[in-house]
Amino acid sequence: MRKYVTSVGLEVHAVLLTVSKIFCKCRSKTGSEPNEDICPICMGYPGTLPNINKKVFDLAIRVGLICNCQINRCIHFDRKNYFYPDTSKSYQITQSEMPVAKNGYFKLPSNGKIIKIERIHLEEDSAKMFHDEHDVTLIDFNRSGRPLIELVTSPDLNSFKEASEFASEISSVLEFGGISEAKMNEGTIRFDVNVSMSESDDVFGQRVEIKNLNSLESLEISIRKEEERQRKIIESGGKVKRETRRYNESEQVTELLRDKEENCDYRYFCEPDIPSICFTGMEIEAIKNQIPLLASERFIIYTEKYKLPTISAKTILSNKCISDFFDEVIKFYGNYKSIANFLLNEFLRRFKECSYKIPFSAFFFAKLVEMIDKGVVSCLNAKEILRIMFESGGDPLEIAKKFGFILVEDSKIIKEIVENILEENDKMVKDYKSGKTNVLGCIMKEAMSKLRNAQPQDIKKQIENKLNKK
Repeated sequence: MRKYVTSVGLEVHAVLLTVSKIFCKCRSKTGSEPNEDICPICMGYPGTLPNINKKVFDLAIRVGLICNCQINRCIHFDRKNYFYPDTSKSYQITQSEMPVAKNGYFKLPSNGKIIKIERIHLEEDSAKMFHDEHDVTLIDFNRSGRPLIELVTSPDLNSFKEASEFASEISSVLEFGGISEAKMNEGTIRFDVNVSMSESDDVFGQRVEIKNLNSLESLEISIRKEEERQRKIIESGGKVKRETRRYNESEQVTELLRDKEENCDYRYFCEPDIPSICFTGMEIEAIKNQIPLLASERFIIYTEKYKLPTISAKTILSNKCISDFFDEVIKFYGNYKSIANFLLNEFLRRFKECSYKIPFSAFFFAKLVEMIDKGVVSCLNAKEILRIMFESGGDPLEIAKKFGFILVEDSKIIKEIVENILEENDKMVKDYKSGKTNVLGCIMKEAMSKLRNAQPQDIKKQIENKLNKK
């Protein structure tokens, strides 16, 4: 069986985390009503001029620095000319000759493999088209003009697994770096993949591009299916054509979209309405100093400084909101493991149920965990307090007082109730004495139903003391 080398390059398109669009003051927001966030500039009306959002440069340079790129001190924008309904101007403002960053690299965590980053450039997003079953196409221009970065890798990835890992890691970098929401399900990060196959490491096969992949699953399957398609063509004696394809999710196949365009087809020329923009070394250094801790850096802190188990650290870091909340909570209470344990169990479940919103402060969560550790409330009642906090917020101590969740610490009360239970269950006492120690669980269950606000270990201690004396 002939062996083939698969070469994959990725183009990552991510919407930058800005309040307004790249060339106008319209909101750059996901979830608005169709055509709500538009103006003459992002609609491409004749006579309008772009007004640059400075924030986009800070974020694009930040990505370049994280990816070990050379930052271009002077950049300019270009016009990419093409006609398509989602681009009302019939051109896109992008960067061709002088991108923000180039010649960088990124290491895959799993094997340390170096993936070269060819370029990172800025551009405006296009509108979104909707096709219905009646062959009617509707266009929502809210997305038109949203600020994008496009990150282009060399074809250094050699499998769908490596491509998926890179996509996942770069999404994390963009999210934790405060650069993009990077949510695949909302379209704030999308991928194009270039796949080629050859029988040698030294020679690349013909490149085929697959457009607009918005999940790791579709990215992985589309690469595998394209490998299969190209292998069949090569083995049958045919030649793979350079073309642009799309992934049909329902059929799980790639389909021809159009012949692949060359750069000359787009008739690039320097954008006449935007002057060249230059950055000083001090400005770039200031941006570098603003880069927050990334997930990889937080992981080291969580596992080495806080001594959290690897699985706990990874689960916290699976969502930036949870990681940020954890970092805030430990400022108020330093028992890292207690906070992580409660966070990853009851909190995480409630957090998902509440659409990833936290209606109370980190201080109150820290206070609740401290109440558990100090024996003010039981873990069982703490879960109920947390439920109330997710529903209506509030101080956990006040909630505990209001609903009677404060633990009973009076050993006399526990002792009396245990004595009454044992007197009412003489058979269980005899069974225990005869060696049937499993009845202890039944006695514990009844005692805890009557002593909801007592620590289980205190109840168990009183029961064992009484049974051993009888």
